[in-house]
Parts: sequence; C-alpha cells; structure tokens
Amino acid sequence: MFETPRTWLRYLFGRSSQGAARPPASAPNQPLTSDELPIPPGRPIERTVERQTIPGTRVSFSVIQAVSAGPDGSLDRVRDVRGVVGGDGHLIESYEQLGGRCAFCMLEAQEMVVAGVMDPVAAEQHSLFCTACRTECAACRRATCHRHALAFQPDDTSPAVYLCPACLEESKRAQFFGKIVRALTFPFVKPPEDRLQ
Repeated sequence: MFETPRTWLRYLFGRSSQGAARPPASAPNQPLTSDELPIPPGRPIERTVERQTIPGTRVSFSVIQAVSAGPDGSLDRVRDVRGVVGGDGHLIESYEQLGGRCAFCMLEAQEMVVAGVMDPVAAEQHSLFCTACRTECAACRRATCHRHALAFQPDDTSPAVYLCPACLEESKRAQFFGKIVRALTFPFVKPPEDRLQ
C-alpha cells in the first residue's frame, strides 16, 4: 500500500499520493482568496493562544483563536475567551471587567490554603472581583468586593455608609464608647435643644 515513506507520510497528514490540489492560476503577485486555498475541509489552518496574566497573581485570562476550513471550503473563525470566576461568583474575561483584589477575601482564602482545602492559585482567584461588585470603603478608601462592604449608620440622622470589616469594627467601637460617654455626661450636659429655650 505504501511504496515509499513519502506516500506513508502523505497518508498520515491527509494528502493524496498524487499530490496536493493546486490552486487555479491567478494573476501574479495577487494574494489567494479563500476559494483558491488548497486546504482540505475540516482541517485546522491556524490556532493562536494568547494568555494575559493578572499582575501580582498566577491567574490568567486566555483567548484562543482558531481558523479552519469549513466543509464547503469556507474559512471558519472561532474565538474562545476563557476567563476566571472571581470570589464574587461573576465571570471575569478581561482587564476591563476586573474590579480588583479584595484583601479580606484573600485572608479567607489563605486560611483555606493553610487548612489544605484550597490551592494557592485558587486562593488568588478567590480574591478577585468584577467592576460591578467593586465597593469603596468610606473611611480608608480601600476597594473591596460587595461581600466585604458592610453598611454602617453612624447615628440616627446620617445616612448609612459602606465600610470594610476593619473600619466597621473600629467605627462600632467608637460608636459604643460615644454612647457610654453621652450616657454618663447626660445629667450634667443639657442637650442642644434645651439650651435654646
């Protein structure tokens, strides 16, 4: 069946032993069109993989682009974007969708790494959040995910603000001691509305 190694290689790589089909003659120095390309149907022509690593992590996005010949001789282009699922549960496919890294999610994930439940790359991925879930702490201006942005109302008259867990703990402590001081000094200091009368 195979007279020479060349015919065996042609058989393996899909070319007939009579040689590849030649494109029709075209004008010199003109590129071939997709109809003139000598490509068997269903065969991949080109495949490129582009990886973009998120700075400071080992997590990356990948974009896979492939061109293949269709059954009718046309060129089929496929673009596959593979993103990462952040700690907020949303798919992040590009830098534009990346809201940042939550330090508090990273602390939770590091505890799971120490316990042997999660690997370090998954921990880094767990700390990412998308732009829709990005919230800024009103006290320290640190960007956090929506899970770690907690509402806090300083007093009854002011609106609620979002704080990170560290600032929330500090604000609650200050609010508690403020209430104690007001309760102890109330008999001696008149409220402002009583002073006006």
